Amino acid sequence: MQKTLLIGGLILILIGTLLGATYASMHLSRVKITQQKSIENAVQIASETPSYAKKEARQFMENQLLDGRMSNFHSHMTLIGLLALSLSFFIRRMRLSDNLKFFAIIMLLGSGVIMPVGIMMENWLLKPGSFIAMAGGSMFIIAMTLFLIGSIRSREWV
Repeated sequence: MQKTLLIGGLILILIGTLLGATYASMHLSRVKITQQKSIENAVQIASETPSYAKKEARQFMENQLLDGRMSNFHSHMTLIGLLALSLSFFIRRMRLSDNLKFFAIIMLLGSGVIMPVGIMMENWLLKPGSFIAMAGGSMFIIAMTLFLIGSIRSREWV
């Protein structure tokens, strides 16, 4: 179980970091340029035609949401991977049955994939993406609850 958490955590960290680097190097500058142009257009158009200014402001907000979701996608994956890596050093001390430990590990590692995928899907399919992200978040909460119970029940605190 320790090995599963360790390797699963490292895989999530690696994939999350690679996706973050890909996003930063290939897409982030384009998003920032588009946002700047939207602001400039909104300011310029505002004095001429308010309806066009609203359209530009809406486009700016959509770009802000896209940027935020893309950042959250890889950061959630990486942070859950770091958490799995950290927990791998303490899993043996937790007082849970082996089945509950394994279930908690699967929930944690699964949340590290499912939640970020849902977050990214929200860019194109808002409701299904949100549902998937919430399912991943629920898996994370279940895993953390089990790990907390196992830690509280532990007799070893050092």
